[in-house]
Amino acid sequence: MLRSDTDKFDTFPDDGTHFIDVATSDGESIVALESIGDKLIQYKEKTAYVIKVTSEGEELLNTWSGAGIKNPCQVAKSTEGIFWVNSNKFRIDNWLTNEDFKRPVIVGYDKYSNKLIILTTNISGASSSGYIYDIANSSITQHDNLFNWYQLSNPSDVIMGNTESEL
Repeated sequence: MLRSDTDKFDTFPDDGTHFIDVATSDGESIVALESIGDKLIQYKEKTAYVIKVTSEGEELLNTWSGAGIKNPCQVAKSTEGIFWVNSNKFRIDNWLTNEDFKRPVIVGYDKYSNKLIILTTNISGASSSGYIYDIANSSITQHDNLFNWYQLSNPSDVIMGNTESEL
């Protein structure tokens, strides 16, 4: 990864001193980056790394094997933290996901209900199957035809993307 100097977000120094190198010989590509506070989570294909970033430098805090993702749409940031979806958390008969790059599992956050919406593409006979994870009570439910079932808090709300007023 290449870092910029403080408050110089649109500069890309080429002096060789602005690299953040984490597990460079693992053979995995960086798929996504997310930040929370002074920490950065670097998601690779099989592994995720937690990096503390300060004005003094960077420090690798943790390595999570099996926490990698195949596609950036498998990560969502909420008011409670960062969530990501892959096939490693649950037994396969309870957790139907498709981590194929062309048809990945997709996770989104609905801030009004404080729920994660997890869209999968591999439940047979359903066009928009998936799960709803209620962050407040730590429960997950499976749904067929998810977007025919899931009601928005306000019909003008947008689940994914930004409205023009937010830009």
